[in-house]
Amino acid sequence: MKAWCIFIGHSPHDDGAVLVYAHTRNDAKMIAFDQGPWTGCDYIDLRAWRMPKFDEHYNSTYGNYFERNEDLPKLSPKFFDDEAY
Repeated sequence: MKAWCIFIGHSPHDDGAVLVYAHTRNDAKMIAFDQGPWTGCDYIDLRAWRMPKFDEHYNSTYGNYFERNEDLPKLSPKFFDDEAY
């Protein structure tokens, strides 16, 4: 599974971001579209950045969608903070 940072707008800092594990970019966007916190946005508004440093932290026990750093498996780096981008 590949890790993806999904957000709307021009930057994840605009309206936040989620981390999604999926095989493809479009799969990741669809997961975020279905489960994400952005109401009223269109699928086409979502952006996806690859986050390869998180690939090794995938664990199916935890699922494939994360809104908060605290929900990630232990020992995972933070996916969203001021220095992440």
